[in-house]
Parts: sequence; structure tokens; C-alpha cells
Amino acid sequence: MTTNTSEPRPGAGREWCARIRLSRKSARPVNVARGTRDKILLHGQATRAQRRQPGARHIDLRACRHVPMSDAPARVAAAILTTTKEARA
Repeated sequence: MTTNTSEPRPGAGREWCARIRLSRKSARPVNVARGTRDKILLHGQATRAQRRQPGARHIDLRACRHVPMSDAPARVAAAILTTTKEARA
């Protein structure tokens, strides 16, 4: 029996995410939006991201859950359009 070495081991994604460096200032506008009712990406994680990426705009999408595009598509579209407009300026 052969072992598939391409299979990720448990926790590998978490280790990879821990290595991402969020402290670099982006040359482009950055918006980080999260649903205030998200049970997966918690408020503490948004606070940590804000400390690590101080130049980013952090947007709380009130009453939205983990997939805010389903809960409030117009608000998500507005956030994306605002960011792309800033990138073009």
C-alpha cells in the first residue's frame, strides 16, 4: 500500500497561516470586512489583523455571518467597489 504524500497533514493549514506576514504595508488599498455574527472568524481575530495591518480599513458587516455575500450582497459589493475605486485613484 502506498501513502499519498500530497495529502495535507492535520493542522498544516493553521501552520501555513501562522507564517503569513500581515505587517507589511500594502501599496494598494486594503479592506478587511467581516460579519459581526461570524462564528468562524471571531472578533478577536479581526482585532489582531487590525493591529498587524494598521493601514487597512476594517469594516464590520452588521448582522452578517461567515458568508456575508449571502446575507448582505449590496453591502459587500459596495465595500469591493470602494476598494477598487481607491486602487484606481
